[in-house]
Amino acid sequence: MKCLMNVFLAAALLLVSAGCERKRQVSSEEIPFIKNSIVAFENVIKAHNGILLDSILSSDAAAAGTTSEDLLKFVYTDSLREFVGFTDKEIIFRGDVARVDCDLTGADGYRKPVTITLRKEDKVWLIKKLEPRRGKMFPDEPDSVS
Repeated sequence: MKCLMNVFLAAALLLVSAGCERKRQVSSEEIPFIKNSIVAFENVIKAHNGILLDSILSSDAAAAGTTSEDLLKFVYTDSLREFVGFTDKEIIFRGDVARVDCDLTGADGYRKPVTITLRKEDKVWLIKKLEPRRGKMFPDEPDSVS
């Protein structure tokens, strides 16, 4: 009887821990929404539209030192004249935070490795930061999704 009770408790513990792990991870269904946010980000940068850029920034972007003016200055530095987009994207996400490692690409072949950090707010992925590429965001970072 004692052995049966131990097996039952072990099985219950496994089920509870498996349920907790699932809550931490974002469904892979979020990937298209993250990609769409990056495409919108590319389009407003190409248009040099600070007003629209402000609309896709997360509420904590300013606290992270990110403004539309700073983002445009960051992209159009190093004599970059024509921004083409973000290439070679790798998406890593967990919960309401995502990171996209990619290359900021210009029409003349200019490439700069960058990291875009996003935060999910009210079911929408918004831009939090754009900065030079950095290390891991999560200590136990999973494999990326392209």
